Amino acid sequence: MINAFLQRDLINPLESDFQSALALDRIEIDTSQFGLEREFSLYLGKNITNKFYIEYASFFTEDESTGEISFQYKLTEQTVLKGSYFGDQEYQFSIETGIDF
Repeated sequence: MINAFLQRDLINPLESDFQSALALDRIEIDTSQFGLEREFSLYLGKNITNKFYIEYASFFTEDESTGEISFQYKLTEQTVLKGSYFGDQEYQFSIETGIDF
């Protein structure tokens, strides 16, 4: 209940203010895991073009913080190239597609 209050009444207005001030397409402060796992996350994202999106995510716990940089590039309307860099030579690439039926 406290997490819901924090997210709705405190965090959401801050997200909107920062999103406008920084001209970002996404800013999210996720406190949903703060009560259980003592973790919160911060996401900052920007559409560079109509096909290319880049995002930074940072995850904070009591002991440490980690981050990742990721991108999405729309190859076609249904196919997306995704990549993430986690640090220390750790990265991931994938191609995802949707099939209508």
